Amino acid sequence: MSLQTVNSSSADVGVCVMCTVDLLYQYSCEWNYRPDHCMYMSNCHAAELRGVSVLHGCRRAFHIDKWPVFRAIYQAVVNVS
Repeated sequence: MSLQTVNSSSADVGVCVMCTVDLLYQYSCEWNYRPDHCMYMSNCHAAELRGVSVLHGCRRAFHIDKWPVFRAIYQAVVNVS
């Protein structure tokens, strides 16, 4: 089994991805809820039914005003911490 590094264009993070796809687990959208799941319309039915378990702040979603709900959740967590 070999590993390769994939550079992310939206962040300065290297992600290690296994070349063997069958060993890679893909989370459902409720466990990796991203801004694009609600950008134009809701496209994560599982999150509508059960709620969001993990909020993914990609594209600086926690720090800019483009996604106010993501920013508000981040600010609430910061204020409690």
